[in-house]
Amino acid sequence: MMNCTQKLAQRKLSKRMKGSNNYYKQKLVVAKIHEKIRNQRDDFLHQESRRLVNTYDIICVETLDLVEMMKTKYFSKQVSDISCNKFLHNLSYKCEDSGKTLHKVNKYYASSKICSVCGTKKKTLPLSTRVYSCECGNVLNRDHNAAINIATKGMISCLTNTIEAGTALLA
Repeated sequence: MMNCTQKLAQRKLSKRMKGSNNYYKQKLVVAKIHEKIRNQRDDFLHQESRRLVNTYDIICVETLDLVEMMKTKYFSKQVSDISCNKFLHNLSYKCEDSGKTLHKVNKYYASSKICSVCGTKKKTLPLSTRVYSCECGNVLNRDHNAAINIATKGMISCLTNTIEAGTALLA
């Protein structure tokens, strides 16, 4: 998302004659604006990942196929702007340093289609449907339902790994 100064600087650059001194000066101005935006984004990602690691002992995330998401014309700019891979990288190394657990749920797990209350799985659920409703009476935001399912799946997986490690120690 472009802010006003970035738009004006880009527009000013487009009006300059390529190769002129003023073109290179304006190109430097645009580069500084882009660098500032990148630094702000990186700072936010570091602060948010640190906040999550300090607050929670187990963090569960869904591994997304970002390359496929970038191919769609509706999501490509938003996916590239949020720097999801960088956030996951920050989260994983901070969890490692702090001795916390980061569990990644498989991208093929149907987190949006499964009811978080009764466990019933819908056959189809188009992306345009933003509210998840189940026959059991569960009605909530589709993303909230998916987050509950991802957290549940991650906790079950972490508990299973802990039990298996304890059993291996006893043997």
